[in-house]
Amino acid sequence: MNKVQQHYDEIADIYDDRYDGHRGRSYHRHISDHVMSVLPKGGFLLDLGCGTGLFVERYIQEGGQAVGLDISPGMVRHGRQRCPESGFCVGTADVLPFRDGTFDALASLLAFSYVPDPEAMLEESYRVLKPGGRIAICTLSRTVFTSIVPVIYQVGEKVGLKKVGVGDFNERYYTNGEIACLL
Repeated sequence: MNKVQQHYDEIADIYDDRYDGHRGRSYHRHISDHVMSVLPKGGFLLDLGCGTGLFVERYIQEGGQAVGLDISPGMVRHGRQRCPESGFCVGTADVLPFRDGTFDALASLLAFSYVPDPEAMLEESYRVLKPGGRIAICTLSRTVFTSIVPVIYQVGEKVGLKKVGVGDFNERYYTNGEIACLL
């Protein structure tokens, strides 16, 4: 079990707590609105790094069908509870357990930074997309904010706050130019 999988298994039961407040709901709505705006309506979606299925649920509510994949069995369990009509599976983004040309769209919300081999993930993503399919990846960028996140969490741990969503697993933050080079 790698560090990312272990971390998200440990927090799976409390992960959605960060979206309970107004700020958390607004943040998730902003991200999912942006991603929804570039995806085909009513298609068949693969959500890579689906977590507890929040975006799968949103895509289904908007008339689509979706499958979620996550490295964490705990997160997948919550996704299955949230959207029992959808398929969820445990796996990694660099070896997708789907046939070529299966999906109309692929989304990855805030999981791309944790993928150890982004080139393999993108290669697999293109493989499972139908011709003309769309990919929407939302990731954290390399900014001053992301550089202080570890410090914020260290302070939080010292005062006994629960750690949700960020761990010490060498995540990668990208500039726009780096993302463009990957595509």
